[in-house]
Amino acid sequence: MQQSDKRLEQKTNRLIARKEIPDSKMEAVRALLNNAGLQPHEKYNAVIQLVQDCQDKVKPAKTEPLAPPKRSASSRTTKPDNEPKTSASGRVPTVPITPASGSQHINQLLQTYKETGLFRKRYLIESSNFLKFWIRKRLVPTRKLFRVFRVISSHQEKLMNVLPQIMEAIVKDPEITSPVTFNHLRIFRKWMMNVPFLSAGYNQSLWFDSQSFESELLSYCRMVFGFGMLETDLRENIILMFESKLRELPDFKKEALTENDHAAKQKRNLAKEKAVYDIILSLRSFLPDANTEGSLDNFIKSTTKIENLRDLTVVLLECLVFKRRMSRAEIKRYYSITIPDADQTRWECSNDLLKKAGKDSESLRKARLKSLQEELAPYNEMVELINLKIDGRELTFNAFSDHWHIFSNKRQEFGNYPEENFFFFLDDCTNYFIQVYVPLLNGSIQKFISPDQTLVEGAIFTPNYFESQISILLDLQRDLFSYRTKNPNSLISLDEVRKIQQGKLATMNHIKSFVDHMGAVFYSFAVELHAVYRAHTRLMSDQVAHLVPASQDPLRPGIVYDHEEEGFALPFYNMKIAKQDKLPPLLKTIVGKYIMSDSVRDGLFKCMLAFCYQMAYECRSPLLERDIDRRSEIRRLIEAI
Repeated sequence: MQQSDKRLEQKTNRLIARKEIPDSKMEAVRALLNNAGLQPHEKYNAVIQLVQDCQDKVKPAKTEPLAPPKRSASSRTTKPDNEPKTSASGRVPTVPITPASGSQHINQLLQTYKETGLFRKRYLIESSNFLKFWIRKRLVPTRKLFRVFRVISSHQEKLMNVLPQIMEAIVKDPEITSPVTFNHLRIFRKWMMNVPFLSAGYNQSLWFDSQSFESELLSYCRMVFGFGMLETDLRENIILMFESKLRELPDFKKEALTENDHAAKQKRNLAKEKAVYDIILSLRSFLPDANTEGSLDNFIKSTTKIENLRDLTVVLLECLVFKRRMSRAEIKRYYSITIPDADQTRWECSNDLLKKAGKDSESLRKARLKSLQEELAPYNEMVELINLKIDGRELTFNAFSDHWHIFSNKRQEFGNYPEENFFFFLDDCTNYFIQVYVPLLNGSIQKFISPDQTLVEGAIFTPNYFESQISILLDLQRDLFSYRTKNPNSLISLDEVRKIQQGKLATMNHIKSFVDHMGAVFYSFAVELHAVYRAHTRLMSDQVAHLVPASQDPLRPGIVYDHEEEGFALPFYNMKIAKQDKLPPLLKTIVGKYIMSDSVRDGLFKCMLAFCYQMAYECRSPLLERDIDRRSEIRRLIEAI
């Protein structure tokens, strides 16, 4: 049995040494031979079946040197460097990928790429002294290869002519803050300035050895494969940015069509569109994807039968440098090729250009500081509104006091009731908001007194502006009323509500649900009202307040986003609430107050906004706490700058 296994091992080793085994099969061979779980005869038979159909290795052609050097016995029996060597255990060690040391693959390469017409065989006589010389066979470029590279050079020159202007336009664009695209184009421009072979010339290249070809091709090879490894999103962003800025250049920008010279301008625009299309097709050859072929790729394919520029680069390295068949992956691994190393944060261009564009480090610092301060402004306003007090008391406390004395008609003082029965305190504040502020929000017609003492009727908001929030609030009020009716003597203090919100009193989760919903709906009111408030103040800060007429058209949903830049005036902002017959008791407390006023006491809209924020804060709304945390984070960033 051992002798049979030994014979199988010897047969397997001979097959591996004799056959031209592809890399994928060689990995399977190594895996089988290294598998300790298989019996020897199982693994050897499996390897024999796997490799026996592979082609035999091409034997090197015999040449007759004029005076062949003397060889020792040991040199005649030495195996070629590229043949896999096996150990006694039958394991095939991993062979590093290196250029072939001899010319044993030259005939095979020439036969493989014969139809391309890019290479021819050439013999070179080498000698180390006057007594020893030999003939070395190798492949050299043909004149056709130089013609192909002249066409490649023309495509690169076409891109080079527009790249500097495009890159400058990217730097000057204030909307572009990330330097990633520019930095990649900077590296791409260096690539476009490099064309192999043409500077050396055809006659000189005939005398190049592998090292000379490698130095000529290596930097170009790194760019070809490096840019081919870009992620799809990044590559498409580069191409889209390139095309966008190309169309803005004077030579490619389309003219506006008019009736007088419509035909002439249309003809010129068509020529510009064709020029842009031609440039982008050339760019696609150097920044390829799987679905689009560039114009250069089409030329290479029709001229040499090679699919594209990447494959042409592989063929050049195979024939001129490695002198053996190589895959694209093996070349990348051998040269450790990676994606172009473009800086992700710093603009890699001259300081003068950056200063003019406002993108030098100091300008960016100031712009970043300004951006953070603008982002911080609404959060600062939010905190001011949360802390807003009248007569030293929060607006929620004043609202509860009015509800206690006016709505509930209680004469005794409430003392420490808000803390001892905090849950009912929140309920009373909610009821106050529904009685006093909801009529201003639900589209109801109100009466106002204008500055000239004229009675005006209208609504501040359309009925559907706060429709969803008001519906949720009324449902919540009904649930609170039902709970309060069933539990009239229930006392849930502030400390107990906080413990319930922290999950420490699991049996009171229904109270947590009430408080959370209350906080969420008041936060939603506050966010919408704050956006309207900022739009109004933005308009007033740009104009003289008394010159802005008060609109009488109610605000519709989405108006804040339609006037995001310039802002708008709040309807009836300079008018007072008029006295009306049969007003509910609580509504009488706002009669005579201005809709918008510099005075906190008289400004009804600002009080309503602050009340919503304070209710959300009392309920510890997670969304409001997130905003407060964001404010703290922005302040830390500003301090760091």
